[in-house]
Amino acid sequence: MSEPEYEATLEKELGRLEEDYEAQVESGGTVSLGVATNFAHRLIASTCAEDLERGVDILQGMEDAMGMESMDSESLLRLARGLFRLQRHSSARKYVDEVLMREPNYTDAIILKRMIDDSVRREGLNGVVLLGSWALFLVAAGITFTRWNKR
Repeated sequence: MSEPEYEATLEKELGRLEEDYEAQVESGGTVSLGVATNFAHRLIASTCAEDLERGVDILQGMEDAMGMESMDSESLLRLARGLFRLQRHSSARKYVDEVLMREPNYTDAIILKRMIDDSVRREGLNGVVLLGSWALFLVAAGITFTRWNKR
């Protein structure tokens, strides 16, 4: 299957899942766990930022309604992936840690935890570099201003 065919298949699947989800919402507001989970998982796998955000919102709503302890590890990991992709590292870390408490050898969770740690470390270094650059700029500006005032 070529890349365009694969993308078309994924879009068709997402459309079908969305129809199922919306039909249940419209019929009484209660959505089955399976339909909500499948729809949210597919949204989080999407390359569209709006889909990603919606998938994360659905899973977080499920957590609010059921509690984290009632959610399966795969859904928690998908939620963590979505939050990671949205650059919400502390929230993503919370869910990955929960998955690893349940299943310490879950390879995907271990990898995602490393990715989160690496990203946070890089962001910290970038912040230090940015702060250092501003400090250097201010020192240079102060020296220049002082020399101009002495003339």
